[in-house]
Formats: sequence, C-alpha cells, structure tokens
Amino acid sequence: MAGAIAHLTGGREVVVAESGQGILGPWLVPVGNEAPDIRTHPLFARCIEAFLRETLGTELKFMHPQLFRTKAETLQAAALKSSPGWMQTHSCPRDARHVSIDHTLRQCGVCSACLLRRQSVFSAGLRESDPYYWNDLRAPSLDEARLPGGRAATDNDYRIAKAGVLSNTQLAAFTDSSEGKRRIPEAAQELAESIHETPQEVETKLGRLLQKHTDEWNEFVGAQGPDSFISQWRSIVQC
Repeated sequence: MAGAIAHLTGGREVVVAESGQGILGPWLVPVGNEAPDIRTHPLFARCIEAFLRETLGTELKFMHPQLFRTKAETLQAAALKSSPGWMQTHSCPRDARHVSIDHTLRQCGVCSACLLRRQSVFSAGLRESDPYYWNDLRAPSLDEARLPGGRAATDNDYRIAKAGVLSNTQLAAFTDSSEGKRRIPEAAQELAESIHETPQEVETKLGRLLQKHTDEWNEFVGAQGPDSFISQWRSIVQC
C-alpha cells in the first residue's frame, strides 16, 4: 500500500520506521514453530521494489533508518526532537473484545509487542500516561497485574503473555547460544546483500544491536523485582 501511494504521489522513498528488534528479531529468533517473519525486513523490501518496478514501472526505495537501533534508541531520538507523537501510537495487536475496560480499549501490556514497547520506554527514560490492561508487572501473577474492572486472565491470555516473555528472552540470549553463534554470520551475509554493506560491517552492527537489546531487557525485567511474574517466567525460560 505504501509503495502504491508513493507511486501515485510521485514519491521515491518509503520509510520503514520499525526498529531493529522488530525487523530482525522475528527473522533471527522465531517463537515456537513459527516461520521466520520478514514482513518489514530489507530482504522482503527488495522483492517489493522489484515487483513494483515490473508492475508499475516505478523506481522506489524502501528505507530502514532504524535498522540497527533498538526501539529505546529510536524513542530517545524522538524525545530529543521534542516529539510526543510516540505516545499516540498503539503497539498491541489485541482487539477491543479482549482488552477493554469500561468501553475503553487498552493495550494489553504483556504480549511480545507490548513488552518490547514497555522495555523501550523504560530504557529511554520516558513515561506513558495511559495504563495497560495488565499494568502492574511487579505483581506475582498475571491476574494480580490487571487494572481494576478487568476480567480474570484466560489460558489464552497466559499463553500470549508467556510467549511475549519467551520471545524477548530468547532474543536476549541469542548471541551466546550455539544457534546464534552459527546463525549470526550467515544472517549478516544475507542481510549485507540486501542493504549493500559488507558482511563484516553488518555483523558488527548486528552484534551491537543484540547486545543492546540484552542489556535493556535484563535491566527492565530486573527493575520489576524477583517476585514479578515476568521475572519468574524468564528464569524458567533461561533454565
């Protein structure tokens, strides 16, 4: 859609604003039996560019300016420009049927996207004004984390929350894992071809990104205290 709009308006570039964890994390470390997700990845963008060139005769470039930044670093850059617009964004994929209180849609606060958002806001030293549905991450259980008026958590809610902790924990542990040590050089080679940099440059940048995510995630979970349900779940995952 963005490519079609750029074509119709005479644009030459489409900016993909997603940060490195969102672009590269689901590609490097799929959760469970999921296939690698490349929907915002440069590999997929090059294919879309070729498709639009053949079908519309337009020369477009999909740009990824935050590719090697964490979401926290992206938020810090926005804050330095006094841009409050990030607070109006919505990261949670869950809909009003599941996370509404008094007819007001809330972000759930515990899915993978919400946990990454909360980690990033914390690491950037920022604050959000609107509470999440499961807001208190220092609580010892998911049910005790919910806002007043919220319903009891279902098995599906627990699965989504545990998958959120799992995805962030696995990405944080990736560089030190046997899979990561094998996969990162291969990934760097593949990614380098799509962004026209050397594999060595990409591997260095990718390593820095993954280490920064690890530091941010560990600091964020640690700040919730040892009795937090996410601290308990992370310990299980790491075992």
